[in-house]
Amino acid sequence: LQVELAPMDFVRSTQRLQARARITLSGGASARVLSTEERVYDLPAAGDTPQAHAQAMTELIRQLAQAVAPLVPAARP
Repeated sequence: LQVELAPMDFVRSTQRLQARARITLSGGASARVLSTEERVYDLPAAGDTPQAHAQAMTELIRQLAQAVAPLVPAARP
């Protein structure tokens, strides 16, 4: 499982964390690509502080993990 978050940006004017995630699931001895998926996230933050940024990133990772978890057991090389 490979997850790339690019770009990921905190937009101060709107206090939102914006990210695009590219999810690649590989398997088998030769690690061939089994599936690829892209998701876009646009999450609100409670403010423009380090704590608010961290909370928004935590929510991003939580949502991403929730989206990716069903893909892993369903993968068959």
